[in-house]
Amino acid sequence: MIKYIVMGTGISGQSMIDRLRKNGESPLIWDDEKKSNDDNIINDMSKVPWENIKYIAKSPGIKPSHPLILNAIKRGINVISDVELAYILGCKGTLVAITGTNGKTTTTTLVNEILNKSGFKAQAVGNIGVGLVDALGDDSVEDVHVMELSSFQLTHVHEFKPKVAAITNITPDHLDWHGSFENYVEAKLNIAGRKNSADTLVLNYDDEILRKWAPENSNIIYFSVHDIIENGFYLKEDSLYRKDSFGEHLIINRAEVPILGMHNVENVLCAAAICHSLGVNDADIYKGIKEFKAVSHRIEPSGAINGVEYYNDSKGTNPEASIKAIEAMGEKPIILFAGGYDKGSDYGDYAKSAIKTSKLLITMGQTAEAIEEAFIIDGFDFEKIIRVKSMAEALDRAYENALPGDVVLLSPACASWGMYDNYEQRGNEFKDIVKELRKRHEKPEER
Repeated sequence: MIKYIVMGTGISGQSMIDRLRKNGESPLIWDDEKKSNDDNIINDMSKVPWENIKYIAKSPGIKPSHPLILNAIKRGINVISDVELAYILGCKGTLVAITGTNGKTTTTTLVNEILNKSGFKAQAVGNIGVGLVDALGDDSVEDVHVMELSSFQLTHVHEFKPKVAAITNITPDHLDWHGSFENYVEAKLNIAGRKNSADTLVLNYDDEILRKWAPENSNIIYFSVHDIIENGFYLKEDSLYRKDSFGEHLIINRAEVPILGMHNVENVLCAAAICHSLGVNDADIYKGIKEFKAVSHRIEPSGAINGVEYYNDSKGTNPEASIKAIEAMGEKPIILFAGGYDKGSDYGDYAKSAIKTSKLLITMGQTAEAIEEAFIIDGFDFEKIIRVKSMAEALDRAYENALPGDVVLLSPACASWGMYDNYEQRGNEFKDIVKELRKRHEKPEER
């Protein structure tokens, strides 16, 4: 008897289909763009055998407003994400779940590296690394699964309960998908478990939403870059510390943290708290941080040409992430690349932060006009704004206007969709064109 409909036939959808079939199930597959005569693939509501359906397992990108989902909810049928499906089918090993508007990829990667260097057999899964449903199957040999989870994945979870759940921060994002900031926040908070809270919650004390929400009678470890936290992790002067009943313990000096920006200090504190909760000692945490390298597409150094530094921050897909990248550049004059897919974001704070050090704004994509308006409203000279149609054109204009000591920063504050398949493709194109520019223009002593 059919119990499942899987929505979507992309990477996540196919992973769910394969796992279900391996478990002896015969799921129906919903595909809005059905191009096959396979009777197991449907896109007609009248052909759904509702009496035989217990779960609708949806791929992360499918919006909650999809007619099939609304119909299922009306009928009392469980709508679940790939995270929930993996959990209810059974998964081996300890689950560490990490979310947040920004910082989750860096934090997930750092936790995974610290664990592997301290004797665990860990694997990064979810939005990075191996797909969730594949990773958490019966063939898994890892001790720990370090899961990076998006708000899309967390919208439809019910039973899911990780051992450790961490939230790096919450600021507005994906409002076009969730419909409101309140819905977005609710999805993020689902990571802690709806019915039973995670054994340990790691939360950003500096985030007012998280501080107010923190459940009573939960085992919470806070981290902060502004306050000294009792039984928590924090930045004091120029060092990162852990404090417990035995006193204050140095984790690492900030000068030894190999990734730029105060936001990365937050990420390091969060990762240290997660690893400590799993029993990793301070020495191994220090070693993992010290040897860590920046993740691709997040303030990633991409070379220098004639004294001008180029940085790829394609993963800056919302205003708050891009503000942190801009701040990480210090006082250096910035030629800023901005714009992309419109997620309904407000660019006011982004503009206020950027105009302090930006000498030139280069825009592209759906949001070009909205970003330009935000900059002009805050007093940015409209003659210092250039709108382009491609990354190649953007880099040519940047090269023409850059002087030694400047920074060219791709930090779009927007998703890549429309012009690119994903932020990786956008960032890789930026890096590839920078390499070509170096070949054409760099001085002999820089080669």
